[in-house]
Amino acid sequence: MVLINAVKETISIVNDEYLITLVSGVLSIVIKIYF
Repeated sequence: MVLINAVKETISIVNDEYLITLVSGVLSIVIKIYF
């Protein structure tokens, strides 16, 4: 169970960084298209 929790925490950290990168990338593309 400890191992599973550690993996979940690692995945959530990676997901947060990935989401931030993804959102900023999408925002920059939208800004380029519409502005």
